[in-house]
Amino acid sequence: IANAACELTGAELSAILLLDKDTNDLVLRVGRGAAANAVGERTPADAGVAGQALRNGHAVLVPDMRAEPNRARPDLDERSGIRAYIAAPLAWGAEPLGVVTVAATAPDALGWSDMALVQELAEHAAAAVAHARAYAREQAQRAQTEALNQQLAERTEELERVQRQLVQNEKLTAIGQLAHGIAHELNTPLGVIISNLSVLQQYGKNLVDFTRAAQEAVASLERNEHASGVVGSLQRAAVLASVCMGFVVATPPAVADETCNSPYISNLIKGQEDFVHVWTLGVEGLGDGSDKLVTIDANPRSKSYGKVIHSVSVGGRGEAHHMGFTDDRRFLWAGGLDDSRIYVFDVGTDPSKPKLIRTIADLPNKTRFVGPHTFYALPGRMLIGNLSNNADQGGVTGMALYNNKGTLITRYEMPTASIGGVKGDGYGYDIAINPARNVLLTSSFAGRQNYMRELGELIKDAEAMKHFGTTVVVWNLKSMQPTQVLSVPGAPLEIRWSLAAGQNWAVTAAALTSKLWLIKPGEGGRWAAREVATIGNPAQVPLPVDISITADGKGLWVNTFMDGVTHYFDLTDPEHAKETYQKHTGSQVNMISQSWDGKRLYITSSLLTHWDKKGADNEQFLRAFHWDGHALTPAFEVDFTKEKLGRPHHMKFSAKGGQSRALAALAPH
Repeated sequence: IANAACELTGAELSAILLLDKDTNDLVLRVGRGAAANAVGERTPADAGVAGQALRNGHAVLVPDMRAEPNRARPDLDERSGIRAYIAAPLAWGAEPLGVVTVAATAPDALGWSDMALVQELAEHAAAAVAHARAYAREQAQRAQTEALNQQLAERTEELERVQRQLVQNEKLTAIGQLAHGIAHELNTPLGVIISNLSVLQQYGKNLVDFTRAAQEAVASLERNEHASGVVGSLQRAAVLASVCMGFVVATPPAVADETCNSPYISNLIKGQEDFVHVWTLGVEGLGDGSDKLVTIDANPRSKSYGKVIHSVSVGGRGEAHHMGFTDDRRFLWAGGLDDSRIYVFDVGTDPSKPKLIRTIADLPNKTRFVGPHTFYALPGRMLIGNLSNNADQGGVTGMALYNNKGTLITRYEMPTASIGGVKGDGYGYDIAINPARNVLLTSSFAGRQNYMRELGELIKDAEAMKHFGTTVVVWNLKSMQPTQVLSVPGAPLEIRWSLAAGQNWAVTAAALTSKLWLIKPGEGGRWAAREVATIGNPAQVPLPVDISITADGKGLWVNTFMDGVTHYFDLTDPEHAKETYQKHTGSQVNMISQSWDGKRLYITSSLLTHWDKKGADNEQFLRAFHWDGHALTPAFEVDFTKEKLGRPHHMKFSAKGGQSRALAALAPH
């Protein structure tokens, strides 16, 4: 564990400290790097950063220990040259066991992604300690059982001698006593077995977590030529853990893929999706009037293909908008732009019947942000991009980081100062990460006072039209600090990285100017943004909305809302993007998602309650198409008004779980 912590985070030091309950000290038991010289050293369990992690039950990141006032052993820190520092608690259930720490000799060398990885390693270390203790208890119980069995044999022999001398009724009494004694003796070994069943169940969860962590580590190390041995070992370990899951995990996770997901999402497949989940805005007087998650059968081999098979309402209307999977793909987080509530749906247990399991309502109070828009999976975490704030309802906002259990970890404000010669506007919208380049990009839209207004009224308000985003921000992924602000006028919306190997660029579409922008490193490695194509006729304000990039990075789908057109751009040369196909797919079209193989395309109609068209043009649908590389042809359609469901917005795919798919996803490609 200590070696892995150093190798995977790049830290020079790591240590495992175990809790001595008799003295309430943390004792350094294992050390790597300079920490090896401090084995046996003690620190009070209620002091310092390690003590803080142990008390609070979650990992702590300190960018620079020299600036940290809460140090238990400054002498050890100075002796070991510790600067950046992470402490993660070791706990089994509610029992604290100790702390895992990693440290680097340079400040800010460790980031939150390293913290998430150390936390994962700490959980596995805790499982190992718990298993060792359970094994020791089992051995003690076994020795006790053997002694009791010997006593039982001696008692049985004695009873048999007595029985031969007693009359029949005395014999029956003796037999009853014998049966009671045997039952008592059986309780001991049965107790050991039953107690270990809970340990086995916890191991099942740990195997799932380890598989995910191993996949993420492989993804981050596979381009490092010096880490080939580690990558191979992690791949084999992940496959082995996946096989073990077949014995200890009752229900495998639901899996499927689109090209716009977070790179940290596991269990990807590249075949046929079984279901399309649609986050749908409620309409007063239509059905139950509530926002809801609608599930549609998308497998052509199914008898219910193209039909609604399930829906789950949230009991109110909050302007349902976007959603995103957790990193293990078992849960969908979905948000409301109006009420700022976040709903968590279980799609892993049975993807055909998602269940609402949690509602998170603390975003405005704890972060001062409102309008949760983008839900972007990180290892064990969910990063949420917001659109507004609860002070003036304007566009200045930020991002919120939660763990997968729904607890807020921290918040990040969008920059409003000048960085790299461009002033930040503080606005937010989409999030897109390239882990290999340690880069996170954010785009910018508008605040609540704009997006909750009627579109026709908004367009006529010249002052309000000035309050749209004009920037894309480049962030250092590890430190979560903005490093550049790029000028991209016209409200840049969705950002899509090229998924092709060796590529290092992303694209975004500006809604108000109808321009396609390329974002890539320029001279000196500095990031730059430039126009590479025009979408439709800007004079007619087609309003580009959602985009979807192909898996090979050679093509891009773009929907324009006002004219209802779906466009295809050839990105073979991203510097000179070229539109090669378009089709009118509805009176109004918004979201667009494609299967990994690019053969199936799904389109929904609703943009925002007050921005959707009126009258006959207010079509509300999900339409599926086949794409043969030349033309779109209809596959099926669901009329959400006719079905009394509401306004369909964001889509995500899932598939029926299967161990063979999980193994296929782990195999080398």
